[in-house]
Amino acid sequence: MKAKCKINNKYQNCDYQKQVIKSSKLTKDDEILEFFLSGVASIQYQQSDNVFDRLKKKIQEMFDLDKLKEDRSLDKEIQNLNLNKKQKSKLQTLRINQERMIIRYNEIKDRIKEETEIDQLRDFQFWYIQITGSQNLIEKLKEELQKKRKDRLDFLVNYIAEFNRFSNEIQEETDLERLKDFWIKEITKSKFTDKDKQKLDELREEHIRKLEQTQPGTNDFNRINKGIHDEK
Repeated sequence: MKAKCKINNKYQNCDYQKQVIKSSKLTKDDEILEFFLSGVASIQYQQSDNVFDRLKKKIQEMFDLDKLKEDRSLDKEIQNLNLNKKQKSKLQTLRINQERMIIRYNEIKDRIKEETEIDQLRDFQFWYIQITGSQNLIEKLKEELQKKRKDRLDFLVNYIAEFNRFSNEIQEETDLERLKDFWIKEITKSKFTDKDKQKLDELREEHIRKLEQTQPGTNDFNRINKGIHDEK
């Protein structure tokens, strides 16, 4: 059925059915566009989450202090990513906490390496407590530090035992020639610190002087013996 409708101030035949169909077509186009845009937004959101999760994992697995510092590679990567402010803020907080954790780890590691007191390294003593009490250290790093503590303890125990062995054998040596040759070489090639090598060398020279004053045939012994006889 057709009816008259006014178009441009003139009455003309109007096909309302066609108008309805045309209007319906526009509505479906809008729905398709809305569906497409929502799909794009969903993909972008997923991509943003993927980028966030990827960098979050990268930060958590990063133990290089230099890369974790401000204005270094990770900081710049966070700043340049296409993420919202909230995501960037979370990543920066994670980076800073990771940096603090590695600083604490390195501090304990370096001080354990320099420790010379055996008792400080024993189980349930100073360094054991320092490691277990560090709340910002993850378990993996705590385990590494406990191993370094035990290794340092074993090293010092063996080091002191070896130093005492050298010291005792030098003092028990009765052969002057060995003291003047063999023990010099042994001290030189040992793994003791320069300070401890000097201590052993001083001990060796002191023992040589004692032997020269007591052993027959040595210059000091002959001189002392001659002086005694002269006094008689």
